[in-house]
Amino acid sequence: MTTLASALASGREMAVLLRSLAAPPESPTVEPNPGDVAFVRGRDDAHVVAPNDVQQGDIGDCYLLAAMRALAQSNPDQLQSLIRADGRGGYDVRIYSKSDGRWNTYHVSRDELGTRWQGTLKRAGDNNNAVDPRLAAPSEEGDIWVRIIEVAYAKHLKAHSDSSASGMALLDRGGYADRAMTALTGKAAERMELRAEVFLPLELRWKTRKASADDIGPRMMAAQAQQRPMMVSTLGDTRKDRLPLNLVSRHAYHVEAVRREEGTGRYVVTLMNPWGHTHPDSPSLPGDEKGEIYLDEALNQGLLTALDIGPPPVKPEPPSSPFDIIRGLPHATIP
Repeated sequence: MTTLASALASGREMAVLLRSLAAPPESPTVEPNPGDVAFVRGRDDAHVVAPNDVQQGDIGDCYLLAAMRALAQSNPDQLQSLIRADGRGGYDVRIYSKSDGRWNTYHVSRDELGTRWQGTLKRAGDNNNAVDPRLAAPSEEGDIWVRIIEVAYAKHLKAHSDSSASGMALLDRGGYADRAMTALTGKAAERMELRAEVFLPLELRWKTRKASADDIGPRMMAAQAQQRPMMVSTLGDTRKDRLPLNLVSRHAYHVEAVRREEGTGRYVVTLMNPWGHTHPDSPSLPGDEKGEIYLDEALNQGLLTALDIGPPPVKPEPPSSPFDIIRGLPHATIP
């Protein structure tokens, strides 16, 4: 005789069986890793790609990170469109090649990100040293899109170089922010040399003059009105690491804002260091990566060597499917 309890139990078992038959088969899963996240939106961020995500590591690629930081402010959608997860813990990254006239795609594996993958990524400087300090540190929220693009750009440099050096070594040699901006946007960037006489023979330098704030200031204001990303480079002084106005020697900065000072009409430029800290030297103070300088003062002292202006923001074009993967070229593995 079937009791009410046994009938109910049989009914529950049948319901479980029917649900299991109706459910789609489970897809193969990748080993879970909470730190394997390219983009994370911070509490106060307007976008998953934010300028404060950029924190340069030990590699001398300030030109690339300044461009990324500027683009994160003006057109974060463009940066986000460059990265696609491959579902196996790695990423495919599009980088534009001016010489090829097309977008190329480079695969970045989780091992090439220079981490030990201990369940979650740690910030550079942590005691367990889970992050390779050469690459940009993950942001406070743990996103790693900056590191992903760094490794892809190293592969891009290697793929277009005859040098026997590794991609990471090429990345560390320094470069030009306008070229990095073109590689990230597919559009030409404008570069203005602010100290042309530095590159001329001594006997010709007296015939040239430094750029003036009256020339450059309006150009920067116009670029800002068009929401175009801007970067400046500083004078390289081998005798010192610091220049007047607390600027870092031979460095690239993101120009966050330009304004005219009330009363004097002088141009005031807000610079953001891709290190994430400079003014003053303390990574613990919020906003201390900012520094304001008078443009005329910096130009008169010859402290700024170049101004780079990227393209105005446009909706990023969808990538071709499948991505054009460069095959047969040596990857810039991290030695």
